[in-house]
Amino acid sequence: MLIAIMIGLFRRYKFYFFIGFVILAIQVFLAYKLIKIPIESGNNVKVSSSLKRKLAKATKHFALDSNDQINDEDNSNIQQQEVAHKSERTSSSTLLSELKFKPKCDILNDKEVVSAVQRARTQNCKEKITDIACQIKSNTFYPANLPNTCPSGNYIANRSLGCFKDDKRHRLLPGFYTNFKETNSPKKCIQMCLQSGYLYAGVQYSSECFCGNQEPPAEAKLPDPNCNMKCPAEPKSACGGYFTINIYETGIASKSN
Repeated sequence: MLIAIMIGLFRRYKFYFFIGFVILAIQVFLAYKLIKIPIESGNNVKVSSSLKRKLAKATKHFALDSNDQINDEDNSNIQQQEVAHKSERTSSSTLLSELKFKPKCDILNDKEVVSAVQRARTQNCKEKITDIACQIKSNTFYPANLPNTCPSGNYIANRSLGCFKDDKRHRLLPGFYTNFKETNSPKKCIQMCLQSGYLYAGVQYSSECFCGNQEPPAEAKLPDPNCNMKCPAEPKSACGGYFTINIYETGIASKSN
């Protein structure tokens, strides 16, 4: 039945079948001529030697173009870096020639400092900027300690209360203790207790430093000669003695005030 239908269609449209066959044959012929790929037995396809040469030549040309492009990009980057370095050197030398003073340190390696100096309008301002930058580099711009010299009520910074008798089991200043074997002094001990938030500081037995918030009792007061040990950092000052302590106010007011 199917074969009869196909034969009927072929007879009816045989002209169109013939035209389609001719077009297909022409396309196969043109493909064979243009590509020049001979068809051999066993359905194996081999590339002709001329096509191999063309492909190799095209590949080599593409590789050369790629390498040239990469080399051009590398050369461009190198040239840009050289221009940038040259511009920085020129800018630095120009900056030095514009300054009417000699900087106290090398500021040319710090881009932020150079930018700030270039934006400053007066020589006085430029000099202040360079001085501050040099102080920051040498770690001298910020003070090592922040002194407290402002009195608060009856509490005055560094004021000596005198020499007192101390007790090993009941310390007059039990808040904090440390030992400055080579650097102890009333000033150092006061500064340490002040930074720790204590009202009183005391030096004892030459190298010991005590801190506390309780005022020493009047009955524990001793004559000053009882505190007769010298301070390691200040030989002219007394740093208590054997269970005797020189007590000072740090300058912090009592919480009850």
